[in-house]
Amino acid sequence: MIASPSMALPPVGLLRRYLLARGWQQQQVKSDSLDLFVLHEANSDVIELIVPRHGEIAGATTRVGMALETLAQIEDRSVERIVSAIRGVGFDVIRERLSDTAVHRDSILLSVAEKMIRRTRAFLRASASAEFQLGGRTDNPEAMSDAFVKECRFAHTFKGSFGFTIQSPIGSPPLGDLDGGRAPVPSSRLVVQRIMRGLQTFDTRSDQDAGLMTDARVGFTADMFDGLAEILENSKASTVCFGFELSPEWTPDEDLSAETTVEIETAKAGTARALAQTLRSSHAVTSNFVEGMITKLSATENPADLVNPKGTREISIRWLTGSLALNVRVPLSPEDYLTALRAHESGKPVKIYGQLEHSGRGYILRNGSIAL
Repeated sequence: MIASPSMALPPVGLLRRYLLARGWQQQQVKSDSLDLFVLHEANSDVIELIVPRHGEIAGATTRVGMALETLAQIEDRSVERIVSAIRGVGFDVIRERLSDTAVHRDSILLSVAEKMIRRTRAFLRASASAEFQLGGRTDNPEAMSDAFVKECRFAHTFKGSFGFTIQSPIGSPPLGDLDGGRAPVPSSRLVVQRIMRGLQTFDTRSDQDAGLMTDARVGFTADMFDGLAEILENSKASTVCFGFELSPEWTPDEDLSAETTVEIETAKAGTARALAQTLRSSHAVTSNFVEGMITKLSATENPADLVNPKGTREISIRWLTGSLALNVRVPLSPEDYLTALRAHESGKPVKIYGQLEHSGRGYILRNGSIAL
């Protein structure tokens, strides 16, 4: 495919980074504005590209267009996809594509689009929370999870392929090796790899690998399974196709490929729910207290009259216990609710004693009393 004159070309700097990440070698030529990039193929063929050093020189647009067409032939992809891959340097890309059963005249219901975006965001946060908690990579996994989701970007999809594209920033590796070894893998890449690994295993799940699917150190946690089920149930499609395109500047783990596609039937939502329940049952929690940061406050009465004995007052706490992060609802008396409000305003954690019980997909602490 020839690059269309109307196609927005990628920045020259990203093109050069893409070539280096793909194994092209940069060689200087007798020019202040051009460089030679050379690729040695396995069959001993040598391919050469003349690439401008910046986009302001004469003929830069033409040379970039010629480079795109050459890359499209070598990689057996359309120029459009080559451009997308180049623009994706520095990002790990996750695509959710809906089957044709949910698409009508290149569109889907607005309600479906809204739910898919919200469910995908929740799924990404659960994935980040799993990686940061189970990997022990931070003392504040919840804040790191929020930051990961906040930095992700929503991007366009290819023409004729309706879906949702998420870009997870990963940046460039540092110049040179750290202490003579490989630079540490960015945490955002570890989150994306956890999603890839879990989806691939879920797609091919059998009785033999059921243990792997319930090993939260390797694949999905209960919250991730529930998040996946929400995506499948709200897609209104027969299948959801997850596509991954990892930034070529960072090498993925040996068991994963830089480009991966996993198509999952939405009928498997029930299986995901069942696995979530299996994980929660295997990690049953008993305790007479919870401790953590308050994530939500709710009062049915006038907030300005907090000591009114009428109505209900409830808070939610994100409780980290062992390798689990639990959302716990806690109904409180007016006095304890006021204490919780003040702790929340000052950014302090609270400790509450009571009877912990299962409630739906979460927990509730009955007869809660804040420890002073």
